Amino acid sequence: EELQNNLLLLKKKDIRFKPFFIVQSEKELIRSQQIAAVFHLEQFSFFPYYNGRNKTFFKKNIYIKKKNLLAAKPTIKEIFSRKVINRNYFGKLTEMTDGDVYANLNEKSIGNIETGPIRGLLYKELSGGRSWLRTRDKVTPCRECHYCFLCPSISNYDYAAGQYNLCTIWKEKKHETRSSGKEGT
Repeated sequence: EELQNNLLLLKKKDIRFKPFFIVQSEKELIRSQQIAAVFHLEQFSFFPYYNGRNKTFFKKNIYIKKKNLLAAKPTIKEIFSRKVINRNYFGKLTEMTDGDVYANLNEKSIGNIETGPIRGLLYKELSGGRSWLRTRDKVTPCRECHYCFLCPSISNYDYAAGQYNLCTIWKEKKHETRSSGKEGT
């Protein structure tokens, strides 16, 4: 009822909004879709949340499938940029209240803003950092996959799940190898 009242108030005041549903199961996903339908929400987004116990949900809804990769048809520019930089983190810095600076909150701090100039921190990340230039060809098992530059850049989902290959391509690849009788493709 409270949700309904708030949504009606936003619509009545002609305030544009886009709800974000944080979901961690099929049940929550379906419930969110029902809410969107009941309230005639034209724009909304889902943010899957990995809780360490919902791997099946992630495999079904987040993992990349070969057919989806091939259907995406990235441009040459997008493929090249995925080969060179991590599109999710490149150029982003987060400064904490204690002055520590991060190129990616999943990694160690690259330094402290109070102990040196920002350009030194930028240089440190560009010359040997672990975030801006961490691409799929630099991590296992993605580096062995022919499709690694078609996949999206490494993201928080990879870190949360504790693995880089959030895909079904490895499974498909093994199946193709067994059916064709070839070894180790």
